[in-house]
Amino acid sequence: NGLFPNIVNFIEKQIQIENLYRASDIFVLSSDREGTPNVVMEAMACGLPVIATNVGEVSALVQDGQTGYLVEPGSSEAIVDKLQILMGNRELRMKMGAAGRAFIVDNYSVEHLYENLMVLYQSIL
Repeated sequence: NGLFPNIVNFIEKQIQIENLYRASDIFVLSSDREGTPNVVMEAMACGLPVIATNVGEVSALVQDGQTGYLVEPGSSEAIVDKLQILMGNRELRMKMGAAGRAFIVDNYSVEHLYENLMVLYQSIL
C-alpha cells in the first residue's frame, strides 16, 4: 500500500506496551467495532496522533483533524492516506499528539475522575 518497507511494523500481542508507545510516532486503530477503547486513550496520553476507524465511541476521543484522523471502517486506503500525511509532517504529528494528550489529561485523568463520577452519579439519581 505504498508504506515503504521498514516504516510500518506489525508486532505480536504485547503485555507491557509503554516502550512501544515511546518508540512510536503514530497510533492506528483499524477496528470494525469498538466501545470506548482504552488503547486509544493510552496512545493519546502518550502524545501520539491517532488514526482510527469511526466506530463505537472513538469519535468521542479522537477529534478529526485536531488529535488525529477518523476514517470509515474497512477503508484501508483512507488509513494509508492519513499515514502518509502524518509520516511526511513531523510538526503536524507533534501538534496532534500534544492536543490529544491535553484532551486526555483534561477529560480522563485521575485528577478529574472524582468530578466525572459525581456528574455521572448525580445524573442517575
